[in-house]
Formats: sequence, structure tokens, C-alpha cells
Amino acid sequence: MLKKFLILSAPRTGSTLLGLWINQHQTINSHSEVFLHQTGAKDSFKYFVNQNHSQYLYKIFCNKISGALPFNFVNSKLTDQYLNSLYHNPNHSGPWTSVETWEEFYPKKANVNCSGFKIMYRNLFYNNRLNQLFFNNSFSVVHLIRKDLVSRTLSLVRLRKTKQAHVSDTKNISELNFQVNSRYFFWLIRHYINQVIYWRKKLNLLENVIEVSYEDIVHNDTQVLKSICDFLQVDYSPLLLTTKLKKITNNPWSGIINKEQLITQLQQDIELQRLAHNQGLDLNIEY
Repeated sequence: MLKKFLILSAPRTGSTLLGLWINQHQTINSHSEVFLHQTGAKDSFKYFVNQNHSQYLYKIFCNKISGALPFNFVNSKLTDQYLNSLYHNPNHSGPWTSVETWEEFYPKKANVNCSGFKIMYRNLFYNNRLNQLFFNNSFSVVHLIRKDLVSRTLSLVRLRKTKQAHVSDTKNISELNFQVNSRYFFWLIRHYINQVIYWRKKLNLLENVIEVSYEDIVHNDTQVLKSICDFLQVDYSPLLLTTKLKKITNNPWSGIINKEQLITQLQQDIELQRLAHNQGLDLNIEY
């Protein structure tokens, strides 16, 4: 029987890296953010509805507002049809394997035992049917967090400045010097900590959940992979952490004009340090 899973995370936590990584396993299909409304990927919910039904159905019944409504039977039916196609239709596109060719069609693997996709915290609430399935234990959940709060926050700020989400080895990296609004910076950190607190409580109510961190993937990839394979009930197969992705910068403070001001405020915010520590998260300022 096909095992179904979700990678649940917030933006800038390494979800694309994790998804591409485990997708290298010969018996796992790990799709990307298939319920993202802006995506044009051929394995996505939006593409499926537009190709098999009508773009008007998607625009009217599957947008962020109507899709979240509890009695939207059209969205529920389309979601069920889509998931059935994603899991069982051999003509449905497989997961994309490169950030440069993510809009192309990918043939599905043969002999797949496990299939899933990633979804951001907020997007789970944009589709009421998906939300129902999630809390009814229809999926095994890989909860991905990023312990390094400063790196994650500055990565998110940089994304919104550059509009550059992922960088492949063949693309140029945008260099940018800018000032970060300190109130926004600290709000982003607190918001993410609160998201982790909220979702850990919710996930405690579910049956099949594993939590992994971006830092463990980078520094202890073999052990993390063994844990995920065991969790997904597939045979362990050594994989290389090579996904043609690289960091936009190795130093998250690179290009931040008011770096010293933000570091000083971080050092002085004892309450924030305590909040992060209680969740096993880190306000590291040295790189």
C-alpha cells in the first residue's frame, strides 16, 4: 500500500533541499509545493484543475478564500481527484528535480512505495479539504524546522528583497546591500517561534509525525536520512546531499548595513532569548 506523507514547514527552512534530497530515493516520490497558488509546475493542483476541468473552477472555488470555506464541495471534490491522480495516475507528472526546469514534465518512477509533497504552515489553511485530511491522520508528517533563527529570518528578508528563492550552481548570485527594519526583523523571529510552538502542539495530536531540523540535515545527513527512511517504512539507501542548490550567502549578515544595531538588540533581548531556548531554537549571532 502506498504510504503518503507531507513535509510541513515554514518558508526558508530548507524544505526544497529536503524534498529534492529524499526524492533521490528510488522508491520515494517527493513533490514540491503542489498546492502553491502561484506555481505553474505540471504536478501541481492548479495545473491539474486547469488542464482537466477549467481555469474558472480553480479561480472561483480553489482560491485562498473560497478554498478555505468548510462547505466548498467543488474544492473538496477537485482536491480528492487531484490527490488520486498524484498518487495513482501514471500519466501525472512526477516531482521536478531541478530549480531550473521545475515547469517541465517529469516521468514518474516505477515501483514507488511512498509519495508525498511539501506544504507551508499557512497554505494548509487555504484548502479546507486538505486540512481535514491532515488532521484525520491521512498523511505521515515530516515536520521540518530551522533552529538558527537569525539565518532563517535574514534569508526571508533577503528573499523579499531579491525575489530570488533558490540559487542553482549555474546561476549568478545577486549581491545586495540593504538595511533591515528592526521591528520587522524581531517580529519575524517571534512569529516563527510562535508558529513552531503552535504546530508542535497540533502535531502532538496526530499519530505519525517526525521532526527534523535543517541543521541536522546539513551536519548529520546520514542519521537524518536513516530516521526518515525508517519513518516512511522504506529501505535505507545512502544518498548524497547534492541537489544543485547552494546558499545565496554563507554569512547571513552579508550585505546587512545595520548589522551591529541588530546584534546589539538581540543580545539585549533576554525575553526573546529565553523564548527561543525553551523551544530548542538558537539566536546565534556569530558566523
